[in-house]
Amino acid sequence: MLSLKAENRIVSGKKVDALRSEGKIPAVVYGKGIDTEMLAVPYADFVRIWREAGESSLVMVDTGDKKHNVLISEVQFDPIKNTPLHIDFHAVRMDEKIVATVPVEFEGESPAVKQEGGVLVKVIHELDVEALPADLPGEIIIDISGLKAFEDRIIVSDIKLKEGVVIQADPEEVVVLVSAPREEAEEETAKSIDDIEVTTERKEEDGEGGESAEKETSADAS
Repeated sequence: MLSLKAENRIVSGKKVDALRSEGKIPAVVYGKGIDTEMLAVPYADFVRIWREAGESSLVMVDTGDKKHNVLISEVQFDPIKNTPLHIDFHAVRMDEKIVATVPVEFEGESPAVKQEGGVLVKVIHELDVEALPADLPGEIIIDISGLKAFEDRIIVSDIKLKEGVVIQADPEEVVVLVSAPREEAEEETAKSIDDIEVTTERKEEDGEGGESAEKETSADAS
């Protein structure tokens, strides 16, 4: 488990700007059965941990006198600099299942894309997963090498995770698929329109022929 050093803080409000100038980020840790604590964490250490853990991997926050197993619940950013301004840590119980949002990553090469020129359509980029904190995956990896033809797809029920880890989504929901190249789709549409026009034209010709035959019959009768 990743570990992050932190220190208790008593300053709040606008006074936390002084912490930021010292290279620290104000944070809070909260959770079931514990009192909310105000903390400060080193900027560089947090950024390194966050890149590795994301929001679905456990991190141990160590204040010296206490240790909390947490998930990085929320990070607030400076709207101009896009740097972390504040962090919410959610302390979890290791014996209770929780739901976390896990990113979806794709690996491998699809023959339908590489050899046939198909278009890979990534429908889902993250999934909610229920599991014990220690079993939460940092990411869900999808192998797309089995997508060999246009319209081949992978749905939620195709994803296999370790026992006790459950995806909170419709089993039939599409995660990724391969569609035909745009040019081919446009060509098929054009052909369909041409067929309709030809069919209509033939019907009109048949109608004209019928009228001519009726006129000739009338002329003979007279």
